[in-house]
Amino acid sequence: MRGVTDKLIVLSSLKYGETSLIVKAFTYQFGVLGFMLKGVRKRRRGIVALYQPASVLEANIMYREGKSLHGINQPKHVFVAHKTSAELQRMAKALFISECLQNILIKESPNEELFNLSADWLSALEHDDSSEFHHLRFLFASLQPLGIQPRISMRPEHTQFDLREGRFSHFVEHSDVLNEEEAALFLEGLKGRFNHLSSLQRWQLLHHLLSYVRIHLPWMKPIKTLDVMKQVFTESFAAKNV
Repeated sequence: MRGVTDKLIVLSSLKYGETSLIVKAFTYQFGVLGFMLKGVRKRRRGIVALYQPASVLEANIMYREGKSLHGINQPKHVFVAHKTSAELQRMAKALFISECLQNILIKESPNEELFNLSADWLSALEHDDSSEFHHLRFLFASLQPLGIQPRISMRPEHTQFDLREGRFSHFVEHSDVLNEEEAALFLEGLKGRFNHLSSLQRWQLLHHLLSYVRIHLPWMKPIKTLDVMKQVFTESFAAKNV
């Protein structure tokens, strides 16, 4: 066993017994690790709050070679998700990002570029008061460190998008394809042009993007917080127009 100072993003937190937690986290140096935190729920309330999904921490990791569960000492928050709970949209986006990471990252393998990107985007949520597509920008940005960045064609006849090959094409023979209208929308997302899109178009774009990611990372499970986000954004929009 060795102690290593590291940063981590909490992906999930489950109660274990009467006083403990089992935490799954994305760490900078090791990738995804599981942690057994014995007795942590007996301590002051703020300690447990550190381990909410989407929290970014710095801690001393007690790494146990060949073991499935490790330890954490001296955790300090870099960004704690519960700070955004007063604003439901930001909280929903934070949970969406952490669930995407949890479903994408399945092994103990570091990805420093993706970690830095994820930590930066989660921390930026604290100051994000307006963007309805922060989570969408994050998911597009993550394609590069995940190694599945599509190729952008400048040829005008390439009006369809081949989800399997990750490229625009003149004609795609199989069913995993975006038609001309859908492909044009996907291209806007790849180029980071969101401001002119309607709310419906942004949701359509998110679904196209998730379909693309699942094809290239087939172990990725459906994102449960997607329905939560839709409800939160719908209710927020309705409240503004009362």
